[in-house]
Amino acid sequence: MQKISILYDDEKQIFHISNNKISYIMELKENTLLHRYWGHTLQYYTGCNCTEPVKRTFAASYNQQNPLFSLEIEPQEFSCPHQGDYREPSISVRQQNGCTIGRMKYQYYEITDTLHIPEGLPHIREMKQKAAKTLAIHFLDMVSNIKLILYYSIVEDSAVIIRSAQIINQGNQSVWIDRAFSTLIDTNYQKQQLITFYGTHQKEFRINRQEIQHGIFSIGSTRGASSPQYPPFAAICMPETTEHSGEVYAFQLIYSGNH
Repeated sequence: MQKISILYDDEKQIFHISNNKISYIMELKENTLLHRYWGHTLQYYTGCNCTEPVKRTFAASYNQQNPLFSLEIEPQEFSCPHQGDYREPSISVRQQNGCTIGRMKYQYYEITDTLHIPEGLPHIREMKQKAAKTLAIHFLDMVSNIKLILYYSIVEDSAVIIRSAQIINQGNQSVWIDRAFSTLIDTNYQKQQLITFYGTHQKEFRINRQEIQHGIFSIGSTRGASSPQYPPFAAICMPETTEHSGEVYAFQLIYSGNH
């Protein structure tokens, strides 16, 4: 049985998180963390999900030395505002002058043989007894001195990546966190469908399955606690996927409260 593993290829700048069920692969490029693969365990990564390095009309590039690189078309792990990336940003930290922070630049990474447990926050308790590893990737906004740490934990025999983010104010002024998304999954559209749940008391987890359209689809809850109306869950799957066969990529927030 393959053991849990977190490897970093310094030459290719590739992070590979894996166990016997799953691989999750990211690449550092232009000090930005890009998403490359999430799926069945891979022994080797050969470069899938890489964009073709060509100049695209109206695609913004912040590095004049590499005009072919644009965050508008790159699949990212965590997006920041003001970088020529026209997605909704994953983070919005407002300074006292009203400006929001800009680029989070990669600093360094750490790998530990433990499950990351955010202090004072809910976590997956039953996994604490299993073997685990955690990758922590550190970023810094050089102007505001705001630090961002992305955590990726993996445990044995489970096809799950446990993610969280930490924002640290290392400056000498107060800031306001207007937005801090838990995750960003940036993937190619291949006619997948979106699955969410809704319900009422004693009619929980009614399945809503729909085509993915242009624009924004959202679910949320302002009840203050977990509820059957709209649990903090979403998944994508191929049209032919059933309850008994097919691939499903699911996302679940690990807390009770508004979302």
